[in-house]
Amino acid sequence: MLIKSSSFSSPFILVALLVFVVSCGQTESDPPDGENVNIEKNLPEKNNQAPLEISQAHMMQMPPGQTRAAVYMSIKNIAKEPQFLVQASTEIAGATEIHNTVYEEGMMKMRRVNHLQFNPGDSTNFEPGGLHFMLLDVAEPPGVGESFNLVLELKNHSITVPVEVRAVH
Repeated sequence: MLIKSSSFSSPFILVALLVFVVSCGQTESDPPDGENVNIEKNLPEKNNQAPLEISQAHMMQMPPGQTRAAVYMSIKNIAKEPQFLVQASTEIAGATEIHNTVYEEGMMKMRRVNHLQFNPGDSTNFEPGGLHFMLLDVAEPPGVGESFNLVLELKNHSITVPVEVRAVH
């Protein structure tokens, strides 16, 4: 809006308008210029809890010369929405894949799984003869009693899981 100076018949109206325009953009809660403000104080509280509860993460001791191993665990979705596992990785392996063991044509076979969905409240066991994480190209296998980290990449979250190496009985 263009206002012509001839529209103002009184300097008082011009001053009142100027004071009004300057004060419009600021409220009592706005800090004065130069003051640091923590903008996070008005944001919802952050929830850093992992959406999956993981227990019994372990790998059996690798025989000498072996470069592949399976990791097992139990996973429970404790979130209120489905969680999608899209990949896993570890620093001890060249590659990590999610596998499922299936019975096909009279034989047990491992099949790679691209992703898994965990519905709210569901528990899933990764165990021999079923789902497991397959570690490929393990150069230096950890020994019994040692542990390493397996990172589970979910659609919106990542979880670092300590994996214990157990003795073969």
